[in-house]
Amino acid sequence: MASCTELLNQSLVGILQFDLDAEIHYANQAFVALFGYEDVDALAKVGLKKLFPKPLDIMRHLRPVIHHQAPIDNVKIQGKTKDGEAITLLVNASFEHPVFTASFLDVTEIEAIQEDIAVFTQAIEQLGDPLAITDKDGNSIYINKAFENVTGYQAKDVLGRKHNILQSGQHDEHFYENLWNTVLKGEVFNHTFVNKRKDGSEYYEEKTITPIHNDRGEITHFVSTGKDITYRVEMERRLKEMAFHDTLTGLINRRAFESAAVRALEGLKRYNRHFAILMIDIDDFKEVNDTLGHEEGDQVLVRIAELLLGSTRKLDVVARWGGEEFLVLLQEVSQDQALNLAENIRHKIAQAAFALNQTLTVSIGAALASPQDDLGKLNLKADKALYYAKLNGKNQVHLFSPLADPLE
Repeated sequence: MASCTELLNQSLVGILQFDLDAEIHYANQAFVALFGYEDVDALAKVGLKKLFPKPLDIMRHLRPVIHHQAPIDNVKIQGKTKDGEAITLLVNASFEHPVFTASFLDVTEIEAIQEDIAVFTQAIEQLGDPLAITDKDGNSIYINKAFENVTGYQAKDVLGRKHNILQSGQHDEHFYENLWNTVLKGEVFNHTFVNKRKDGSEYYEEKTITPIHNDRGEITHFVSTGKDITYRVEMERRLKEMAFHDTLTGLINRRAFESAAVRALEGLKRYNRHFAILMIDIDDFKEVNDTLGHEEGDQVLVRIAELLLGSTRKLDVVARWGGEEFLVLLQEVSQDQALNLAENIRHKIAQAAFALNQTLTVSIGAALASPQDDLGKLNLKADKALYYAKLNGKNQVHLFSPLADPLE
């Protein structure tokens, strides 16, 4: 009997024997230590009711043991230590009249860890941004709900597979080689990806891929976190277009045209690449607005833009200057070629039908660029030529001549 008691005292699991009156018959050292008491006598003086703040819960579990002579397995109950600290105990108990024999295992820390894990799991599951975990070979072992929502792929589509199902073809092999070289060195990889959803549509994602190491410093997994920035990228693109394009016609605006003209002037001075600009004004456009209204007037401007694009070459630059004025930069042309292209534009517009089968004409001022020109002088030459085209009866092309059309 002494050897059995000694064996129980050496056990790491708390053992307690007590009767129906809650009198303690035996408690081993592990049970005493669970509650922070010095010895069994000190524990016995306190009594079981002090150790278990919810005795009704204990009796609820013990009744089936008494009535059915069946043990209870792995029941969790709350205890209270000498210092008032709450602990969670995992209990197994049997009854042999008149004594209960029960084992107690402190799972307080395990419960806390499990609770932390549950909170962490819920946090990443409910995270608003995509998160994925892969093994060291890149095979998916976990994706959260946001990943599903952004990509359109469900867990069953992704788990066990590599993330190349998201590749859009916008990144070359070198990009992915750099990615793997970076993370396999244990470094974090950050980049903006253009990925493809399950439905085939592309989206932009700011992605961070982080290697996970074990205690030996070996890479075991990768965690990928991302943010869908498609809306931001599209907005930036639209703002950029608005900065350099006319919102009504879709043509580049004055600012963008001036940049193109400055580059053309540099090309003329360095490489003798001749060019000309055409300043085009719709004749009597005010009458269109007054007669048909500004909405129809806007449609006329859109139609003129279409005709200009259809009447010029791919290397030429077409812009809306403002109001009813347009500019065309004719690349690599002689004087005769510039005049022919300008006459072609004038003719096509004169032959085109507009709202209510109305016809319109344009006046065009043409100016050949010279190495002595700057942007201001070149624009002034075209504007002067346009003035004479209007003055001489409209619906015509006038080429600027330094002798016939003095700037001053």
